[in-house]
Amino acid sequence: MEIWENPNIIEVNKEPGHFVAMPYDDFDPTTENHNKMLLNGDWLFKYKKGSDVYPDEWHLLEVPSLWQLKGYGKPYYLAFDYPPGLSKKKREIPKIDHKYQEFGLYKRTFTLESEWQNRPVYLHFEGVKSAFQVYINEHYVGYSQGSMTPAEFRVDNYLKEGENIIQVEVYRYCDGTYLEDQDMWFLSGIFRDVYLYREKHIAIRDFFVTTTLDEKYENALLEVEVSLLNEPKEAYSLEVLLKETNDRLYVESTSNQVKLEKWITSPKKWTAETPHLYELLLILRNNEQIMSVKTLKFGFRTIELKDEEILVNGQPILLKGVNRHDFDSSKGWIVSDEIYHKDFTLMKKHNINAIRTSHYPNDTRFYELCNLYGFYVMDEADVETHGVRRKNVPGDHPIWKNAVVDRLERMILRDRNYTCVFMWSLGNEAGYGQNFNHMKAAGLSLDKTRAYHYEGDYDISVSDVLSRMYPTPDLLKRIGRYETIKINPMSNILNQLFADDKPLKPEWYKGKPVIVCEFAHAMENSLGNFDEYMDVFHSYKNMAGGFIWDFVDQALQIKKGDEIQYLYGGDFGEEKSHRYFCANGIVDANRNPHPSMIQVKKGYQNVLIKAGKDHKYLIFNDFRFRNLNEFQIRTKVLKDGIIFAQNEHTIDCLPYGSTELSYPVEIHDEGEYILEITVHLKHDTLWEKAGYEIAFEQFILQKRKPEKPQYAPIEYSLEEDRISIPGFGFIHLKTGDYHHPSFLEPLKMNFWRAKTDNDRGYSNFSKKYGHLILDHTCEKASKNYSVKSYEIQNQNHLSIIITQKVPGFVELTRHYVFTRKGVEVTMTGTPKKALDRFGTTFILQEDMPQLKWYGRGPCENYEDRKTGSKIGIHEMNLENYIHHYMRPQENSNRCDIRWMNISNLSIKDLSREGLSISCYPYTQEALEKAEHIHELKIQKYVTINVDHKQKGVGGDAPGVAMLHEPYQLKGQKTYHFSYLMEMENE
Repeated sequence: MEIWENPNIIEVNKEPGHFVAMPYDDFDPTTENHNKMLLNGDWLFKYKKGSDVYPDEWHLLEVPSLWQLKGYGKPYYLAFDYPPGLSKKKREIPKIDHKYQEFGLYKRTFTLESEWQNRPVYLHFEGVKSAFQVYINEHYVGYSQGSMTPAEFRVDNYLKEGENIIQVEVYRYCDGTYLEDQDMWFLSGIFRDVYLYREKHIAIRDFFVTTTLDEKYENALLEVEVSLLNEPKEAYSLEVLLKETNDRLYVESTSNQVKLEKWITSPKKWTAETPHLYELLLILRNNEQIMSVKTLKFGFRTIELKDEEILVNGQPILLKGVNRHDFDSSKGWIVSDEIYHKDFTLMKKHNINAIRTSHYPNDTRFYELCNLYGFYVMDEADVETHGVRRKNVPGDHPIWKNAVVDRLERMILRDRNYTCVFMWSLGNEAGYGQNFNHMKAAGLSLDKTRAYHYEGDYDISVSDVLSRMYPTPDLLKRIGRYETIKINPMSNILNQLFADDKPLKPEWYKGKPVIVCEFAHAMENSLGNFDEYMDVFHSYKNMAGGFIWDFVDQALQIKKGDEIQYLYGGDFGEEKSHRYFCANGIVDANRNPHPSMIQVKKGYQNVLIKAGKDHKYLIFNDFRFRNLNEFQIRTKVLKDGIIFAQNEHTIDCLPYGSTELSYPVEIHDEGEYILEITVHLKHDTLWEKAGYEIAFEQFILQKRKPEKPQYAPIEYSLEEDRISIPGFGFIHLKTGDYHHPSFLEPLKMNFWRAKTDNDRGYSNFSKKYGHLILDHTCEKASKNYSVKSYEIQNQNHLSIIITQKVPGFVELTRHYVFTRKGVEVTMTGTPKKALDRFGTTFILQEDMPQLKWYGRGPCENYEDRKTGSKIGIHEMNLENYIHHYMRPQENSNRCDIRWMNISNLSIKDLSREGLSISCYPYTQEALEKAEHIHELKIQKYVTINVDHKQKGVGGDAPGVAMLHEPYQLKGQKTYHFSYLMEMENE
């Protein structure tokens, strides 16, 4: 049996986990550190698969990198399965078919100066997937698995002065791969930094800093536990200096384990809203000679679980979070500082305050920056067995105990000094069993200052919180009311496939905070119903918030010639794949926000505003640590979308408090009046300048009255198959469609849309048979209708009423009324079944026209995802109006449109309800057919969809719309709308 398939061996000669802090030789650690030697760069590399022998020739491979992204082997994207070669038969697990194993052999030389001799030297790998053995100067050093935490080996006995050779053999799969079945790409290689560092024989090996606030949450007990590398032979002194306050902790000892503590008076407190950091210096001396200096940036804060709430420094918090993969579209898990700053800036600008490291520990730079920017981090162990979690992996099986305990311990030991980490997670979608009890017991022995989370906990006996994944808002309300939750037959069936719905008894969870570890599944054009979740979070005391799934699309960026292509699962010739389920982000693979990001910002905003009586507006401060007087409040009154009046205000409102703003508005005419209240930064921050808007609300004070068309008698002629109207085109009497001289394609009825990922529903899970599940009723109704009868009236105006025969409809009529400058279009119909949309479509011969409209915007929005989009006058080019999702699908819709101008065409709502309008430079059929964005060719025309309504996009569950009732277009219901279409040259 090979070492990489033996679950009883998880490491050989590997150092215990510890906090990673580089040693400095003097009191000022800002100088260049000569105790660390980075080994990143070009390594010699050989690749083989199965029983093949390594080729003779070496090639260069960058470290860090992932070899599938460099042309060796192929990536697999699987959300809840394993690549070929890993058996899922319960009696065989863990079993790896050797013919599928892949090997990467790395080699490089480095030069060691004499000063490195006779010192403890460590070889540190921050991340290697999935297992590896290492040799130095042809001496065997050791073995490691557990991909997402460091592997460290003491190597001074293998080193020599001058040139040294390091060789690393990396295995794509190992028995530990069964524990790493996260919803991400299966890739392999040395993907984080590799370096050597040296210590002195008596050195600070590890330390743990904790802060405990007093009962008033004012003063703090600072405790520092320190472990030395070796047992000292003589007394040493250890000084711990808090730089900003000059507070000093000091001890003299001969023990290799010491603890220092001191009360610090009124330190500034760290929270996600106020991320105040201090710098701690740990100085080890022997007879006044500095032996070692290590540093830590940290914050003073206390985490408690009390009365069903998560308290930070005594104040209940609401997690407004996202799940986030450490991922870059061109480099996989190698994430640059630039991307980290971009991610955290985007999150702060959109009111996100918490991150779950789904589903593994991230690079240490992540935590350092979360400390700096201010995020509550749920740090998650590298344990997921989604594809075999019902087969006692890890469950109660003793062969997995050491591995899962080791993964949790190494995460805690590495990360427990990061203030941002507020909770440990035992893993994700890994079933349940005694091994999770062992994990928690091991965790508590290392850190009792934080709570422990595990969503898979069946009876909530291990997890300190009740965690749920993709509950509906109604289910959360039931949990908020402490009801018994039972599992229905459909859930039982889905549980056998990929789901994990569990029953709940109130006595299991009453008294514990509720965290929704995954919700609001953001699979491309999705994230509907977000407001409903936020309403629940704000309504029940035990609701502590949740984490959106997820932050960034995991598309892989491939360059073919001059073209950049974004690929997903199944694009690399894999035997099996879960295809585009890798794209669930609120930002795309290049960190460009999807339109859903605007809804996140609105739902997560920290100032809530509601209308009261007598021109008073109730303002709720949802910041838990900041007074609203730190922000600027602006009010403006819009008349028909144009600013009519505006003011600025400073409001004093304590954290988690409320107040009133009185703002009377006098209205003297028939225009539409809207009051807009916005909240802005008063000062520059790390992530944005003063003046940036962080919250808003709009109130319609007076509704608009639709424009009255100007009618006049219009000449027409009745021909064999059409009604011709000079200057206006004609109406075809076989279809009832309106043909205008400027239209490339006529005005048709339209009841379908290019399917979103959510529209595809369970067909998402099967490429081969998925098409059999899809319902094309709406598409057929849009293409197979005819004229049943028609009536022409032409007294004061030309009126043409057409009764249509439409598959799937009880009845439907179209009514055209020609005005002096255009045509009034009215449509009334009753479908037998639910529709995608109820509207019309046509194609205009225009190349990237300018669009200007009065309605929701500027970003794309839908009926169940529109409150984050302001009602106003917006303007942009068609190129910016559309939105490119990784897999092409319905996009670009705007709701509640009063009017829109597209070049010389104007469209005006006559129904008072507002129109939904989408436009794009290709046909709807081309949009439906394309599987990748590079396949969708931009044309020199624009398809314009003018709808009464389009159904919502959904988002309660992964890849399934689950539309809420208000956002459906139901069958057996009559729909009616009317709009005026005018061309300037008419």
